[in-house]
Amino acid sequence: MQTMLVGLVSFVLICSDVFGAPAIENNDVQLKVVQESNNYKTDEFSWEYELSDGRQVRQNAYVKKLEDGTAVLVINGYYSYIGPDGVKQTVSYYADETGYHPHITVGELAPPPPVLGIDPKVLISLVG
Repeated sequence: MQTMLVGLVSFVLICSDVFGAPAIENNDVQLKVVQESNNYKTDEFSWEYELSDGRQVRQNAYVKKLEDGTAVLVINGYYSYIGPDGVKQTVSYYADETGYHPHITVGELAPPPPVLGIDPKVLISLVG
């Protein structure tokens, strides 16, 4: 049941990444993908993209085993966009068995929140 709940939370987080940024008001702008990457494996994934209007999304996840043997999906990442006032808005987050933990930054991009319980070498391999 808990695994299914974590799966549902991850689905909601992914949808919020895709639909969370406001729509572009200027329809004359031709958006281009500046950069993108995807890395999917059995128990982990990472993906990111950046658009020519400054929007950025990065997310990675891995399966963590709790002491009782329960498998939990841990997700972290951020999404950002340039607001109508020209200021970058960023939501960085992580989600695990303790819930969803967002951090909002107005202005320059803050570093993503620390990932608990993951080997830094694994994190570096996820980022690419």
